[in-house]
Amino acid sequence: MSINDYWESDNERGEQWGQVLSWKTSVFIHFEEAIEEIYEEFSTSPEETEENRTLYINDIDANKRKKFARNVIKTTKYNAFTFLPINLFEQFKRVANVYFLILLIMQLLPINLSSISAVTTIVPLVVVLAVTAVKDAIDDIRRKRNDSKVNNRSTTLVEGGVTQSVKWKKVKVGDIIKLENDEFVPADMMILSSSEPHAVCFIETAELDGETNLKMRQGLKETEHVTDTHMLNKIQGKIVCEKPNNNLNDFQGELHLQLPSRDHADVLQLTNNNILLRGCRMRNTPWVCGVVVFSGKETKLVQNSGKVAFKRTHLDKLLNILVLTIFAFLFLLCLIASGCAALWEQNVGQSSGAYLAPVVIMDRVYNVHPAAYMGLSFIAYVILLNTVVPISLYVTVEVIRLGLSLFIDWDQKMWYYEAGSTASSGGPRKAKARTTTLNEELGQVKYVFSDKTGTLTQNKMVFKMCSVGGSVFGQSPHLQQSDTEFTKVEYIDDESRLTSSVGTSTNQSQLSSLCLPEHRFQQKSEDTDFRWRDRSLASKIESEDEVVKEFFTSLALCHTVLPEADTDSDQKIIPGSLKYQAQSPDEAALLTAARAFGFTFTARTPEEMEVCVKDEVEFYQLLAFVDFNNDRKRMSVVVRGPFKPDEDVEKEQKNKAITLYCKGADNLIFDRLAPGQQFLKDLTDKHLEMFASEGLRTLVVAKKPIEHKFLEDWLKRYDRANKSPYNDDAIEELEEELEGGMVLLGATAIEDKLQDHVAETIEAIHQAHIKLWVLTGDKLETAMNIGYSCKMLQNEDEMEVCVIDSDDPSVITEELLRIEQLLLDRDRQETMLHDNTDRGHKDPNAVSRIQRGASEDGGGEGGGGVSSQDLGGGSNKNRAYAVIITGAALMVIEQLSEKKGKKHATDNWEHKATLKEVFLDVGCKCHTVICSRVTPGQKALIVEWVKERENAITLSIGDGANDVSMIKKAHIGVGVEGNEGMQAVLNSDYSIAQFHYLKRLLLLHGHWSYHRMSFFLRYFFYKNFAFSLLQFWFAMYCGFSAQSVYDGVFITLYNMLYTALPVIAIGLFDKDVGSKYCMTFPQIYCVGQEDKLFNKFVFFQSVLHGTWHSIVVFFVTVGLYSNYTDSAGLDHSDYYSFIAAIQSNLVLVVNLQAILDTKNWTVVNNVFIWGSVASFFIVQLICGLPQFADSFIYDWFGQSGSLLAVLLTANYWFTALLTVALCILPVVALRTVEIDLRPSYIDLMRIISKKKRAITRQSGISDRRSARPVSRRRRTSSYAFSHSEGFGKMVSKGSYLEDPKEYDSSRVHIGSRGRSASRVLPTHQAIDEDESFEMSGGQNQKPKRESREQSQNSSESRSRNKSEDERGDELGQPKTRDKSAENSRRKTSRERRRSSSSESAVRTLEDKN
Repeated sequence: MSINDYWESDNERGEQWGQVLSWKTSVFIHFEEAIEEIYEEFSTSPEETEENRTLYINDIDANKRKKFARNVIKTTKYNAFTFLPINLFEQFKRVANVYFLILLIMQLLPINLSSISAVTTIVPLVVVLAVTAVKDAIDDIRRKRNDSKVNNRSTTLVEGGVTQSVKWKKVKVGDIIKLENDEFVPADMMILSSSEPHAVCFIETAELDGETNLKMRQGLKETEHVTDTHMLNKIQGKIVCEKPNNNLNDFQGELHLQLPSRDHADVLQLTNNNILLRGCRMRNTPWVCGVVVFSGKETKLVQNSGKVAFKRTHLDKLLNILVLTIFAFLFLLCLIASGCAALWEQNVGQSSGAYLAPVVIMDRVYNVHPAAYMGLSFIAYVILLNTVVPISLYVTVEVIRLGLSLFIDWDQKMWYYEAGSTASSGGPRKAKARTTTLNEELGQVKYVFSDKTGTLTQNKMVFKMCSVGGSVFGQSPHLQQSDTEFTKVEYIDDESRLTSSVGTSTNQSQLSSLCLPEHRFQQKSEDTDFRWRDRSLASKIESEDEVVKEFFTSLALCHTVLPEADTDSDQKIIPGSLKYQAQSPDEAALLTAARAFGFTFTARTPEEMEVCVKDEVEFYQLLAFVDFNNDRKRMSVVVRGPFKPDEDVEKEQKNKAITLYCKGADNLIFDRLAPGQQFLKDLTDKHLEMFASEGLRTLVVAKKPIEHKFLEDWLKRYDRANKSPYNDDAIEELEEELEGGMVLLGATAIEDKLQDHVAETIEAIHQAHIKLWVLTGDKLETAMNIGYSCKMLQNEDEMEVCVIDSDDPSVITEELLRIEQLLLDRDRQETMLHDNTDRGHKDPNAVSRIQRGASEDGGGEGGGGVSSQDLGGGSNKNRAYAVIITGAALMVIEQLSEKKGKKHATDNWEHKATLKEVFLDVGCKCHTVICSRVTPGQKALIVEWVKERENAITLSIGDGANDVSMIKKAHIGVGVEGNEGMQAVLNSDYSIAQFHYLKRLLLLHGHWSYHRMSFFLRYFFYKNFAFSLLQFWFAMYCGFSAQSVYDGVFITLYNMLYTALPVIAIGLFDKDVGSKYCMTFPQIYCVGQEDKLFNKFVFFQSVLHGTWHSIVVFFVTVGLYSNYTDSAGLDHSDYYSFIAAIQSNLVLVVNLQAILDTKNWTVVNNVFIWGSVASFFIVQLICGLPQFADSFIYDWFGQSGSLLAVLLTANYWFTALLTVALCILPVVALRTVEIDLRPSYIDLMRIISKKKRAITRQSGISDRRSARPVSRRRRTSSYAFSHSEGFGKMVSKGSYLEDPKEYDSSRVHIGSRGRSASRVLPTHQAIDEDESFEMSGGQNQKPKRESREQSQNSSESRSRNKSEDERGDELGQPKTRDKSAENSRRKTSRERRRSSSSESAVRTLEDKN
């Protein structure tokens, strides 16, 4: 019977066979893909030996011989065959894993080198490798699914005159692909034709650069007619182009086109405008056809998706050093133990061979020389003490870092909700940790490098002012609107025209002539609601001023904006649908302004641009366009016109003028103006300075009439230069020729407002001792104005602002040396004042005598004299300094970085150094540094300079593609998800939506992450040394025979179960202070900058801590279990009773130490710690059951489970109690004394927090007790209604804690030393614990927490009302009191005075810092 007959007779079995065959087919496909991947990885393409790439159109065989890359995206590291070997190879790059592998091999040798089973090493090693492998596999499977989803997308292939649907992974180089609207481009393609005239198509490049605005691409004229499938099948030719590279903005190649109507091939130049890149999406284009040029890994998208350089943290580098130190320590211990073993063997062991055989190999006993025995003992102790090396450290660190990253993602207080945003529209923009390796470094940042536009500002541009023909129009945005009359220009729904609503003296018909045709535009929205505060410009437009008209015509024509609108059946724009797709917010603002004043840009093609001026439509022929780039910093367009819609273009074009319109940076435009415009240039320059002083972004607009013959000749030369590859110099010369001799029209001023809470965030950053450098490409004046707005710069009484704006090396050197002299004088004065103050405590007259002597010596300039005013707190002592430097000066510093600085006249310049070092020395000592007119390369260079010099953690934050270089260069890169695309976010380590979230990211998440990781490492090393050194102490009691003091089960589970969870709980959920304190007192952050919580010294403290506990646990147990017999005369001093007692004591001590180290208790902490202790007793009791005596536990781990017999003796409980007391009590006492005598800033914060909670609880109890007798009396008046309006809301919100009178600033004493402090913390800020964001779950716990807060607020409001009743007594109001209420008030007052004591100490410590 055939298989088909079998399936027909039994459908169920047929389905099973089908599933089996499908599974086998799937396995075969995966196997085939894996083989292809391996073959492609190691095969060599013939084109690798060629300079250029050559591919053929409609020639499959020729392209197949080239062995181009398949169109498959592979972001995975492994496949089914390479996962195990590659993953294990990567894991064994870690020294700890290799070390344990060697130990395992030695334990498996047939020599009795170790007394512990090899299973004790196999299990931890396998678990660590398995956990890491599973994590890597999950990540790789996720990447594999994403790759498969992309590779299996469908597209349309044109082959053999017909179209067919194929998957992306089947697309090959040389294929002709037909794309439809809204379809993604599967590979890099050259455009042949499209549904639009002139082979134009529109694309969206969000996946490439994050920009959602439309961009235009165009095919060649010679191929635009190839539209149907038969013509596409007949086209022949080849493409010679550059090799695959990652340059998204450039493409160089030639198309050798062979058309059927011609005998020879035409050579056509290809540019980036003719290419569609993979990842782009077709928009507003029904279809487009093109030839695949690059596929798969060779596409520019994948070339730009290369591996980001791995950033190793300071902690990772320190851990490598510490692990090497542990190896050295292990070597020393093993050397000592093996030496003692050799001595013991020589003196004692040889006479006790029956008890302890020297060496057993293959069940045979051998006597060896003591020297050889020492070598074998050394290996045995390396195996025995292997737990000193932390095998599970790296895995645990990765788990904790992952959790800390998730807490950042879950923090709803870092979610940004835009106005009108909903869940359907995308919801909030969330903070995102794009890496899991840098969390603790967020708490150690010392330098922040920030972009300005879009980072500190909103990047939402508004046209505010302009200068046209030497006249200023508009009003300063910082003046009050009511101070002057203004014109509001807006679009009205019911009328398709512009109206002018001016102040009381303005005629409503003033702009009546500025109407739009009804078929063109009707809209009222945020984009088109344009307000203008100057009537004079509207009057100029009304009177048809020629300069003003040319000015707005330039704004309407010189740009790259694409209009997008919906049309009706008559091809008329639907009212309210016209939108501008601009590459930058500046261009959108300029077009919006031109549109509001009657110059509306409505349409464009590759050859024409359409503008609606007043009520008439005009067309312009687009003859040439020179785009903007970072080097040119200007944009030019050459047009002929205007033409009316009814005019014959061919007949009238000779009568129309040809004009070049240009806009760009002021210095570049001014250098290219025609002579004879000096007065207008100077006047416009003054206006630009005024605009910049207001913080406005400026551009200069100019024009130039062009002769027809000159343009015709220029276009030919420009076309030849573009066709010649690598001819950039010739192209630049031609562009200079075209743009020379222009006529100045005016300048624009655009406002970019600051983001919310920028000033407060910068102030908090400075209070946290973080230096902020602003790196911007804006003008010097604009950068300075933003500096004052952000409060980075202050008035001259508090800060001296030093500006370096020169390209003269001598001027730059002189200014830098002058600033350095001022900084050195300030530092010297502060040092002398500090020394004199210290001596003044011993001799009250010392300070005055030194001041008089300094005053008599005089202090000439540079003479080193110090006046009494300076020593006594003069203006220079606390004076801050700021440096503002331009990109031109930085370029000079870079060029002269290898030259030595000059000797200064004074003695401050005692050493020679490069100019770069002088600049960095000055900049790092200043309060603020602002760099203006800097390029992206200079931004990265400055970050690199500071990194190399300061050896401090740096952070770069920006929002645009020009910030990517400095984001990658810094230790930590933060991208702001703004309006300049997603390039900065895609290349960042962390992304946020607003600059002010940086405060929470650093001060809260950064500090908590550093605290958690530091205490996790301290505890981890402590418990490992406490565990391992017990083995060393036991060696003295077992003849140094490498006998283990633990059973096999305990060795295996100690780091996996008994102590693993408490250390993870500390690393994930512990916090020293609450979120409110972290945000209110930025000085807490300094502990991470100074690296106080974990460093080499703290590591050695942890080692000593573990050593002390190991000594106590071992010798107390030995002392109490030596020769111990119970009341019945039974001997309990056997080996197994001893190890059971010592194991339980160690678990108790280590977990109790975790309790001491935990500062924030959650449910998770309790479960983890007490669960770990309980797990030890449960496992030991289970192993002691009789049914496990002959099980695999005994075979693999040896005898264990003697704890039950030990627990029944009184000696065990006394031993445990004494051990815990001797281990824990000294730690408690030492920490108590340290907090009392030398409290840190964080210690005092915790004291204040506890005091406030105690006061709150006591107030609630007192109120409840004292309220009872009062409620029995019926009162005739209600005092509550006599309060002023708003008091009830204040009480209900708990804002009464902000009352400055809540804590009196009385003189108090702290500790036994009686140090007084007369200043207290500012109590106008609420510093109660903010528990709305619980790190235990990462989400806001709203229902239960709200009820709990409401209950607390109600008790607090009752307490507040009681105090108001007391005030009412003074005002003659009825009063009711009893003794219990009075006593509770007195007790509360005492508690408040104690809290004030702690606050005073914090302020004193803050002053010292």
